[in-house]
Amino acid sequence: MVLAKAGRSLKNLPKDLGAAIEAGRILGAVVSRFLELEKSPVLRWLMQFGAVVVM
Repeated sequence: MVLAKAGRSLKNLPKDLGAAIEAGRILGAVVSRFLELEKSPVLRWLMQFGAVVVM
């Protein structure tokens, strides 16, 4: 529903986020926040890089 309001689809999101949404593991508030962060040019640029996990 959040994606529909934003005029977006799962195809326009990163694959891991789209898969988590389809599986029902992501709340609408998280998706809303992601879409808000994506509006920032700097954050949009940073989000294009894969996540680094350090243990």
